[in-house]
Amino acid sequence: MKYILVIFCSILLNLNTFSYSQNKNLKVVSVGGSITEVIYNLGSFDSIVATDLSSIYPAKAQKLKSVGYWRSIAAEGVLSLDSDAIILSDQSGPETTISQIKSSGKKVYIIEDKPTIESARKKISSIAKILNKEKQGQKLIQDMDKKLSQLKEIQKKVKSNPKVLFIYARGNKNLLVAGKDTSADSMIKMAKATNAITEFSGFKPLTSEAVVSANPDIILMLNGGLESLGGIEGVIKLPGIDLTKAGTNKKVVTMDDLYLLGFTNRVGNALTDLTYSLHQELKK
Repeated sequence: MKYILVIFCSILLNLNTFSYSQNKNLKVVSVGGSITEVIYNLGSFDSIVATDLSSIYPAKAQKLKSVGYWRSIAAEGVLSLDSDAIILSDQSGPETTISQIKSSGKKVYIIEDKPTIESARKKISSIAKILNKEKQGQKLIQDMDKKLSQLKEIQKKVKSNPKVLFIYARGNKNLLVAGKDTSADSMIKMAKATNAITEFSGFKPLTSEAVVSANPDIILMLNGGLESLGGIEGVIKLPGIDLTKAGTNKKVVTMDDLYLLGFTNRVGNALTDLTYSLHQELKK
């Protein structure tokens, strides 16, 4: 009986070791910029064999094979890759493609990817479990929560409540403003400011009428968007901007794409930087 027990324990140990080895060497397709970033922050970047076009952080992710834009991927491109698992943001699409991928027989993980702090925690925890990096995931969450706790103390000093207009730009012909229920809206509110656009949800094309009516104090943009317009002077030339407080005072705040909108473990740092940028009474 003792001999049988020893054999059983030995088999169990080998199975656990094999399972860990499998997870450790997973070949992963990562769809969604924040998904790719979390995998990288967990120390598992080498497991990624392909990403999507929104995966711009870390920079080396842009050198991997691409499956296209995360909201319009093709099932064939994803399934043709030599991978053990496919990890997708729940914002990926289209739905028909996601259904095809789910029914392929491959390991598919759909990760909650919403613009909330709680969702960021779930995202990190879920991906860490898939990659057998629970300890590292818990550390990322603890560090994030510590930063958010420190931010609460900083925000007690906030007295202003600026109106902020988020403009998504990819050149003059692709200009959108963010309304309610967007990542930009969530970040603006959590930074103790007010979204200048409250009439609609999601994104809509920028119009001079809407901009003048909103009359923002500050314009918030992504770094790449600012560059595509030729800098702050290019922003001021957009329809209606010069008639706003933000345009008159040339108040334009920019941040990196995924840093501002990704809702990963860096969200506490991003919110802290945004809070300081939006409230002049705060001095670092």
